[in-house]
Amino acid sequence: MKYSSSFWKRIFCAALCVSLAAGMAAGCASQEAASSAAPSGSSAADVSEADGQAEAEPIAYDPDSPTGGLTLPLTEEDVTITYWIPLNDQAKGVIQNYNENQAIQELEKRTGVKVDFQHPPVGQETEQYKLLIVSDDLPDVIEERGTAMYPGGGDKAIEDGVFLRLNELMENNAPNYMHLREESDEIRKLTITDAGNIWSFGMIQNFDALVWNGPIVRKDILDDLGIDPPETIEDWYAMLTAMKESGVEIPLLFPKTGRDSYGCFLGSYNIAASFYVDDGTVKFGPYEEAMKDYLTEMNKWYTEGLIDQDFASRDSKMTEALATSGRAGAWIGTSGIEIESYLVSGQSSNPDFELYGASYPLQLNGEKSQYRQVDQKVRGYNASITTSCECPELVTQWLDYRYSEEGSMLFNYGTTEGVTYEINEDGEPRVLQDVVLSYPENEGLAFTNVMWKYKINDGAMNRMNTAPLDSLIPESQQARVEWGESAGTDNVLPTLTMTTEEASEYNSIMNEINTYTDQMILKFFIGDESLDAFDSYREQLQKMNIERAIEIQQAAYDRYLAR
Repeated sequence: MKYSSSFWKRIFCAALCVSLAAGMAAGCASQEAASSAAPSGSSAADVSEADGQAEAEPIAYDPDSPTGGLTLPLTEEDVTITYWIPLNDQAKGVIQNYNENQAIQELEKRTGVKVDFQHPPVGQETEQYKLLIVSDDLPDVIEERGTAMYPGGGDKAIEDGVFLRLNELMENNAPNYMHLREESDEIRKLTITDAGNIWSFGMIQNFDALVWNGPIVRKDILDDLGIDPPETIEDWYAMLTAMKESGVEIPLLFPKTGRDSYGCFLGSYNIAASFYVDDGTVKFGPYEEAMKDYLTEMNKWYTEGLIDQDFASRDSKMTEALATSGRAGAWIGTSGIEIESYLVSGQSSNPDFELYGASYPLQLNGEKSQYRQVDQKVRGYNASITTSCECPELVTQWLDYRYSEEGSMLFNYGTTEGVTYEINEDGEPRVLQDVVLSYPENEGLAFTNVMWKYKINDGAMNRMNTAPLDSLIPESQQARVEWGESAGTDNVLPTLTMTTEEASEYNSIMNEINTYTDQMILKFFIGDESLDAFDSYREQLQKMNIERAIEIQQAAYDRYLAR
């Protein structure tokens, strides 16, 4: 954290007394002194408490205030926070630093806090993170993108003296975040470790998001064949066979691993691509007998030419070209890309090109699959305050502002009504996608990229439902409703936390198992290995300690339920 020279003069003026809101400098000075005496892993608040120093009054949540009880600006001093964060992939095409984002610029004006964003080089994020956490020059905040990156997780980061334990800091300085935690038991469980530590601000999504991934079919082809959209594995086989016989070159494009992550076909066999939970018991899909049944069916489809013969070597650009050129009849994907973007490309050469979101296939017993894509209410993007931070109270308040009503609107919709969003007749905000794309400087750019000039689309924030159903094109509306209604989520595991010892043992086991299962499942799928060898494959997994890995996952799941 950087301060002006005048700020430091005030620090050393012993007679000066200022309030936290009007002058965070006094707080920073005391925190710096406290931090220097703090034991590894302790927060400055813990030390202050032990020394008997007076603590600032906790900021109570105010439901009638757009800031939730925070007082703006948060400081009158010249304060700059250092913030390490990988640049979002979609942002890279329009900005080089988050300080170029209009919402971030407005955040500085409102809070009085400047930010020095530190973005690691593209493609080196993981390596740079590993170097960062062992350096003597930690930034004030480190935000992990999508998944927890610290070896051993948040508890280990606190134990190692890298991240602060935020429980007490949040209780006193984060009224909005703590209010959101109290609103939902799921959010509460997902924002605390088994050891009872809050180690970061996460991306909270306190609404039931529409399902955005599932099976997709060429509706115009089905109409020509007089076939209804498939609902079962048998329906899929019949549909793909009819497509093949009618001249469709590649009836089904398929994920290159032979397993789709969200279980579109695996769910019919009551298994998943990796770990899942079945009536309270954690299981590993590739180890289950039902995986053989799945692979037997998929091998039949592949052998009969119903699945892309080169699926294992395709990248996203290749599959897009096959789909939009009319050579493929079905695939698995998202509503935003594999429906909306594909429609634009496909209809440019074929006006009759139509897409339809097919249901997740039913289980073989006729019941709904219980494994599909679902957004949890807390989704990674962890912003942690490091032990190098000299003003953890101020930084906690600054991060908390994102979760207030006012801060949430800024991050999700941008700075100005009529420019990036509007309020409709029902009083609900709507992103002005067409208006934003009409600006001359945005000509030829995709909205997924352009929006990073004006607002924040992910990260440590309170993510709002900026894409409600009625804002989507009809094809996306149909698909997302169909996907959500056709399958449940009973078999989906929540995000779990392992102890340091468990994580070390688990990673040692699974690194080898993941490599082995990836190779073998692909071989079974395409017929390079006979399914007669499946029992031997399972025996090998046993020897590689898969059952111990399952035990570790089960223990973590049981602790999650007990939080």
